[in-house]
Amino acid sequence: MKLVRRLIGAGALSVLSGCALHGNNAPMVKMPELFCHNAEWALSGLRDSRVAFNSTKAVCAADRLKLAAQILAFSDNKSELAHARSLVDSVLNGTEVQRDVGLAGLATLLDRQLNERRRADERADKLGAQIRDQQARIDDLNAKIAALTALEQSMALKSVRKRSPGQ
Repeated sequence: MKLVRRLIGAGALSVLSGCALHGNNAPMVKMPELFCHNAEWALSGLRDSRVAFNSTKAVCAADRLKLAAQILAFSDNKSELAHARSLVDSVLNGTEVQRDVGLAGLATLLDRQLNERRRADERADKLGAQIRDQQARIDDLNAKIAALTALEQSMALKSVRKRSPGQ
């Protein structure tokens, strides 16, 4: 399952890097006393899982999207994925995406990737539950077979004992 998640993360990164190439004309957004980056910056440095991003500095939309992309690519923790979902939702519901088309596209892409990850996790959980149920059923049937085998052996011993004294 981890391999599937890693492949999904790698696919997301390749798609994200393709989106960054189209977003080169996106203007840099400047907020009062706060410098915000564009979508291309948000995609930089995502390929290295060792690059840490400080979530306390995720003030701008690009910062939040970069953190969400890093979580999506390198984390399997459900609480961290929920945090990534809240970051993406805050960007989609904010005003930054109206000013920067690149950020809007990146936010939409991350939203879709998070939805796909959620569906995959739900499928994996459902299949895991089915496997546990089937294993319990197998164990129950094996116990019944063992009991029937023991009963058959005890009946065979009784029939041998009954024949022996009568001969």
